[in-house]
Amino acid sequence: METAARLHGVDGETISSERLRADHPAFATAAGDRAFLDREGGYLMVEDCVRTELAVAARRGAELQTGRRVTAFRRAGGALTVTMDDGATASATTLIVTTGPWITELIAPLRRRVTVTRQVLYWFEVLSHPERLGPKTPVFIWDVTGRGHAASDIYGFPWLGSPANGVKIAQEVLTGETDPDHVVREVTADEIEATYETYVRPFMPDLGPRCLRSEVCLYTNAPGGRFVIDRDPGEANVIYASPCSGHGFKHSPAVGEALAAMALGGTPRVDISGFTLDRLAAAP
Repeated sequence: METAARLHGVDGETISSERLRADHPAFATAAGDRAFLDREGGYLMVEDCVRTELAVAARRGAELQTGRRVTAFRRAGGALTVTMDDGATASATTLIVTTGPWITELIAPLRRRVTVTRQVLYWFEVLSHPERLGPKTPVFIWDVTGRGHAASDIYGFPWLGSPANGVKIAQEVLTGETDPDHVVREVTADEIEATYETYVRPFMPDLGPRCLRSEVCLYTNAPGGRFVIDRDPGEANVIYASPCSGHGFKHSPAVGEALAAMALGGTPRVDISGFTLDRLAAAP
């Protein structure tokens, strides 16, 4: 991250082990640890963002159809016809498919190249020093792989509104493929305990073992964690974007702008040549 930040001129600085422990005591760091503080970073309120995007789209003339599922598309004369689960159809000259973990239902070439995994987000209680984890605390991503039984990084957000709401924390699980229609949405007591003992208690001593809330989401993963943005090999007027490997939402404005440019026959302002299906097939 530090290398990428410096390459792209992100306003930030490297923090030494001593300063890290002094300035951010909520994290039980070890001697020799260091961090990169991104002063431009933050978090998004996802539901508010989606509502705003849909409202802007409607004002610009988009026809929004919610609560429906697209089951197929086909070429019919000079147009692409989309069929929905209630039998309704819609036609267009260009189709953009961004269906996340369901992308393989419509884009066959991706079926052998992406995997879907179950991810659990936890909000653990704040037992002590709530000021250390309040709204002024930065969002954090911490690679704790190999420390104790930890097998991945952890990431989290400060408490929002009140310490009583807990601190969001999660780790990335990239194994154990699942089906998006049959994913287990329940989070067991054993899962909560294992997460706390492995990823919370050793690293965030101000958080307690009680999980106030949990949510299950899905990652659609590609080799190397890259996006896939391309045209369907069998239908040039079908453009797709996925999988986002757990990092899609924060990039959605730029990806959406690139997709719009492609649909209108233009060239995206950003270079997306590294995200083609061929590049994905060649990834180690």
